[in-house]
Amino acid sequence: MQIFHNILLLEKCVEVAEDGIAELDRHLLIVKKKLETGSATEYDVLKTEVQRAIAQSQLIDIENDRAKKQALLRQLLGLVPDAPLHLKGSFDAPQTHLNRDSLIECALKRRIEHTLAIHKIESAKLQRESAHRENLPVLGGYISAGFKNGLPDTAPPPNTNISTPRIDWAIGARASIPIYDGMRTRHHETEAERNELAAAAGLRDIEERIKIEVLQAKTDVESAFEKLAVSATQVRFAGESLTLARLKYEAGVITNHDVLDAENDVEQAKLVHLQNQYRYVMGRYALDQVTGKKIYAEK
Repeated sequence: MQIFHNILLLEKCVEVAEDGIAELDRHLLIVKKKLETGSATEYDVLKTEVQRAIAQSQLIDIENDRAKKQALLRQLLGLVPDAPLHLKGSFDAPQTHLNRDSLIECALKRRIEHTLAIHKIESAKLQRESAHRENLPVLGGYISAGFKNGLPDTAPPPNTNISTPRIDWAIGARASIPIYDGMRTRHHETEAERNELAAAAGLRDIEERIKIEVLQAKTDVESAFEKLAVSATQVRFAGESLTLARLKYEAGVITNHDVLDAENDVEQAKLVHLQNQYRYVMGRYALDQVTGKKIYAEK
C-alpha cells in the first residue's frame, strides 16, 4: 500500500513539474517578446532558460524514481517487468473524528499479541490449578462385566461343557494417599504462581505498548490533517502572488527574477501539499494497522 500510494504521489509530482515547465515556457515567450522591444535583457532570457533546465532536470529525477517504484510494485504483484500499470487512486480523504478510547478498545480486541497474552494467563492459571491437585488423595473404583467360557459346568459328568459362555463380573476399588513427595508439589505450585504473575505483567506491558502506538498514530493523523489545511492555504496564496507578479512584470514594476521566484513558490507549495496529502493517507493506514484493522486493496 505504501509503494502504491508512493507511485500515485510521484505521478502527481510529475503533473506539477510539467505544469511548472509549461508556465516557464509561456513566461519565456513573454521575456523574448520584451527583449525584442527593449524592455528585457539577455540576462532575463538566460535566467528563465536556466530555471527551465533546472525544472526539467527535477522532472527527470521524479520520473526515474517513479519507474523504480513501478518496477518494485510489479515484483510484489508477481508481474513481468514490462507489464503495464494503470493505477487509480487519490489522496482525497475527509477527516473523521478519532475517539481515543474507541481506538484503544478496538486495538485491544483485534491485536493478536493481546489475545495471545490473555491465553497465556489462562494457561498459567490451569497449570497452577493442576499443580495444586498433584498431591491430593485419589480414590477410584471400577466395575466390569461380560461373558466368559472355560468355567466348569454345574451339570454332572459326562454332561459337563466348559465351552458354554457364562456371565462374569468384577467390582473393585483403589485409593492413593500421598505421604511425602519431597516438596515437589509445593515447588510446582510456586513455579506456576510465578508464571501466572509473569504472564499478567506481560499482558500489562502489551496493553501499554498498544495504547502508546494507537495514541502516536492518532496524533500523526491529526497533525497531518492540520498541515493539509495550512498547505492548501499556501497553494492559494502562492497562486495569487504569481498572478500579481505577472501583472506587475508586464507593467514593468518588478523584474523577471521576481516572477521566476513566484512561479517556483507555486510549484513548491503544490509539492508540499501533495506530501501532506500522502502523509495523511499513510497515517490513516498506520492507524488502521495499530488498531488491528484488516486492509484490503480494491480489485
